[in-house]
Amino acid sequence: MTDVTVTLTDAEQAFLLTNRTHSHPAFATIAAKISTGPVFTRDEVSAAVNAGTDLVTGDSRIYVSDHTADLINLVVNAALTRLDNPSADLDTVITTNYDTRPAAVIAWANGDPAPDEDEDSTEEDDLTAGYAGDENETEPDTTTR
Repeated sequence: MTDVTVTLTDAEQAFLLTNRTHSHPAFATIAAKISTGPVFTRDEVSAAVNAGTDLVTGDSRIYVSDHTADLINLVVNAALTRLDNPSADLDTVITTNYDTRPAAVIAWANGDPAPDEDEDSTEEDDLTAGYAGDENETEPDTTTR
């Protein structure tokens, strides 16, 4: 690798010292000026991360259940979504990459049955839909007396 000398103006140096946010428009301009490391496209990052996933999940010396492999893929999707949208939360990751509601993916990830897909369900319904109760709990008596 060749050494590169970059000269920043006093204003650029002051800017970097006082503005630590990457969202400021001038940051990208200054960062591009001083960036000397390799730059990868999103497709290259995606290919590398997915190849790494396949390397681990496909190795016969490591047991990876289908559920674990799917969770790994959820992490990959989260990482790639964050490349495009650094502030994306888990719900955004799920709605961007899956054709179902976040509550269903979260329930699946926790090993719970998926909540009903009706449009009228509430967040509270989503949180309790997969709850089977304590194994020592008895079913409530619903017979009419």
